[in-house]
Amino acid sequence: MSNAASPALRRISASTKERHYTGCRFNRHSTTAWAAITRSLALQPPVPMSLKNGVWFEVRVAAVNANGTRGFSHPSKPFRSPAGV
Repeated sequence: MSNAASPALRRISASTKERHYTGCRFNRHSTTAWAAITRSLALQPPVPMSLKNGVWFEVRVAAVNANGTRGFSHPSKPFRSPAGV
């Protein structure tokens, strides 16, 4: 019996989506619709490419392989982009 991962398990990618809100306090009911983040998974986790000062973000991730996906994770805790970006 081999310990090598099956070919389907070796080809796993991630689909990442973000939604955001501009304001002093996060308001989940006023965020944008979920949108795909188009960035490769190199050495760092994907982050929204349009970080702007004072914008709140949530992200969610789904693992995808040859068998499909089980759907997206729960949204992250809201986080605000740092000043000066």
